[in-house]
Amino acid sequence: YLARGWNVLPLKAHDRRPMVEWAYLQKQYATSQELKQWFDGTDNLVGVVTGSLSNLTVVDTDSEEATALFTERNHTHYLDHLAHTLPVRTRQGFHFYFEYEPGSRNFQKRKDLPGIDLRSQGGYVVAPPSIHPKSGKPYAWANDPATPLLQAPAWIFAKRERAATVIDAVGKIPAGERHAHLFSIAGALRFRGVSEDII
Repeated sequence: YLARGWNVLPLKAHDRRPMVEWAYLQKQYATSQELKQWFDGTDNLVGVVTGSLSNLTVVDTDSEEATALFTERNHTHYLDHLAHTLPVRTRQGFHFYFEYEPGSRNFQKRKDLPGIDLRSQGGYVVAPPSIHPKSGKPYAWANDPATPLLQAPAWIFAKRERAATVIDAVGKIPAGERHAHLFSIAGALRFRGVSEDII
């Protein structure tokens, strides 16, 4: 993981909490001496630090329903290719690894994204080959771990997903307002992650 540019930290085997004060690991990489101390001959879990240093933003789906919602939202925003990013199987869902989104931080329990959490600046995730303390199942790569990271979907960084579609208006666009109206729709689509080619 370090060779890939991802920083690591040790996690307790029974509850996945950090074993060390790890704020400094958001700014500097673990040393070889620390790695030996943390992992040689121990059952500690491996944590990967998310955020700018590791260039990682991770979407965490904690159930089949949350994974389905994530897939559905990507499809809605013409982002089906994100299925080819780097996923890790967790106990009931997935961790989807993406390139770090500048300025993004952690969130969880958003009402509009049930079961979907975000780990970015100031966060970490449990990584393979760690064993989940409750299920006994290993965290495992679902794709080749050498898969290049993709850009995270823009929609997940919006404060709230609207229930209505982007194009809500019906009827004719008034004379003289076509350019402004279409530009507004194009901007809304781009914000939601739709590619320029599609727009």
